[in-house]
Parts: sequence; C-alpha cells; structure tokens
Amino acid sequence: MTSSQQPPNYQNGSLKDSFDLIHPSAINLESIDPGLIVADTSQRNHLIDLSPLSLIRVSGDQAQSFLQGQFSNDINILDKNHCQLHAYCNPKGRTLAIIRLVRKEVCQDKGFWMIVPKDISESLISRLKMFVMRAKVDIQLDTEHGLLGMVGEAPHVDLTADFTVDFTDFKYRVDSVVPRHLIITRFQDTVAKDTAAYLETGSNSLYHSDLWRWLDIQSGIPQVYAQTVGVFIPQTINLELVDGISFKKGCFPGQEIVARIKYLGKPKQRLLIAEVESNSCISPGDEIYSPAQSGQRSGQKSGLVVDAVKTGDSQFQLSAMVPATMVESGDLMIGSAAGPKLKRIDLPYEINQAQ
Repeated sequence: MTSSQQPPNYQNGSLKDSFDLIHPSAINLESIDPGLIVADTSQRNHLIDLSPLSLIRVSGDQAQSFLQGQFSNDINILDKNHCQLHAYCNPKGRTLAIIRLVRKEVCQDKGFWMIVPKDISESLISRLKMFVMRAKVDIQLDTEHGLLGMVGEAPHVDLTADFTVDFTDFKYRVDSVVPRHLIITRFQDTVAKDTAAYLETGSNSLYHSDLWRWLDIQSGIPQVYAQTVGVFIPQTINLELVDGISFKKGCFPGQEIVARIKYLGKPKQRLLIAEVESNSCISPGDEIYSPAQSGQRSGQKSGLVVDAVKTGDSQFQLSAMVPATMVESGDLMIGSAAGPKLKRIDLPYEINQAQ
C-alpha cells in the first residue's frame, strides 16, 4: 500500500507503525455493503484503526449518577455489551460533544469510558470537571488503553504468550447499518506488534479510521468536531432518530430546549447524507447553499457539513444539516451557490416531519 493511498496530514500512532493503512478512497466500498457483510460476516471482518478517537475514563462511586445528569441518554438502561450514543449540550441546547459511552466492566474499578474525537477531548474533560463539585467522580484521559473498530463479528485472538485479548470481553456493539463493534485493548507495544502479525496472517488489513466515519455517515449517525462545537441542536442532526436522546430520563443541560422542540414544535433543520464530486477537500463545518431556497437572500448559506470522508480521487460522501424541507428535494451546493451539487443518499431510517 503506497502513501498516496492515504490522506495527507494523518498522525502516526502505535497501531500504524508496523503496516500501512487502507483508506476508503483506495478500496472498493461495495465490499462493505450491508447485504454482503450480513450474508457472510465470517469472511468480511474489517479491523479499523481508531487512534483519532480518545478514551476518557470516568470512575468513582457517583460516576453513573453524575453522567446521568449531564448527558442526553438514559445511562441506567445501558448494558455492559452495548455502546450508547449521547449528546452533551450547553444550557441553550447546543451540542458540545457527541459521545459513545460504554461500561468499563473489563477492569476492577467499574466505571465508564467515553469515546470522542481527540480534537475535543481536552475541552470536554475540562468542562465536565467544572460540574463535578464534591461528587465522588474522577474524569481522566485513559492512556493505558487503545481503540480498534471491527466491522463483522469479533473473534478471539491470542496476541502474545503473556497477554491474551478476548475480543468477546472487550467488544461493545455499535448500532449501525452493518454489524460493528468497538474494541478496547491494553495499550502496549507488544499488542500493537502482534495485532499487525495477526492481521497479516489472517489475510485481513487494518483500515484507516475514515472507514469508521464513513460507516457512521451511512448509518445517519452525526458527530461533533472542534469546528462544529456548539453549533447543532441534537434533533437538527437526527440524534433522537439514532437513539441518542431519552425524553424520559430527567434533566440534563439543554434539556428544556430539546424537549420543547419535541413537544411544542419540530426541528427546522435535519441531517441528510449525500455524495459529491469536488476537487477541494470537504470538512465538517463547510457551508452548504441552495440557490432556489424560498426567501433566501443572495449568498446566504442553507446548512453545514456535519462529517465528510473522501471515497475516491475527487469523490466525497458526507452528512449535512440542511433545512428540514430540503432533506428530500431541492438543489444543494457545497461551498457556494455555484459549487458542486450534492446527490442525496437515502437515510437508513424515516424522518417524521411531525415530530
């Protein structure tokens, strides 16, 4: 695999030192087709590097009650094998982070792990610590464990003679259009080295983290990065449609705004997924325009890119927040009113405009 098959400015990490990554732009994405992978998961496991994500450890006697009061979903119903989506909002209902939360059942100090993009992890930790007060809660970046993603069924793998990783103990199911799991491993050089050896022996490959992002996009699951912190209200990026909000759990920051949209109105924006050809890089926070939008002033933006992944030489797939009336029809352009036109991809779930 040549370096030209990887996007520029990708940070090196321990799992990537021993072999090249395969980026979505260099593979046939039809091999990850939901129908194919469900029909033959044993032959289509894909292990994915997730080093651009951070693990944040939350422990202490009051960890669960503290997080329950901060995040949008009901932690009390989270089982030990499942990964749960949450929004962390400010009092105005704007999303500061989208978090995948799992129970930390693999260690003696049972608590939680939060999984978020690295570019927002430090600010998230700092903000949460402001509200700990006297609660028995400790929030720290976990540097002892690393993250992998797996598409397909997770096997048992003996990585070294001294350390055995049983992926059935360390895996967490992720809701998705295809079977997916988060895998948490001890962060050791021997693990990274022997993981590479296993992948080569098993005729598999370690895939670039953009494959994980691409699967989130295909699943209609949003994400928040540094460029979009505090921009989205959860429903405007369909978070309640992917089980990221509980309206029965009680209060959390921004809950009044989120509940008002559900019970007294409906979102003015929604998330869609699309593909586009562009010679320029597309990133979260890029503006989207619609020349024909009713009542729009000349040059006024219509929406924002939520996430985007390069899937070919000049091809991108993306998720975007746009006016709810334009999810299914109407011209949408990236960058300017004369920019490349988005081609919609069907969402994997229904949007009820009456909500």
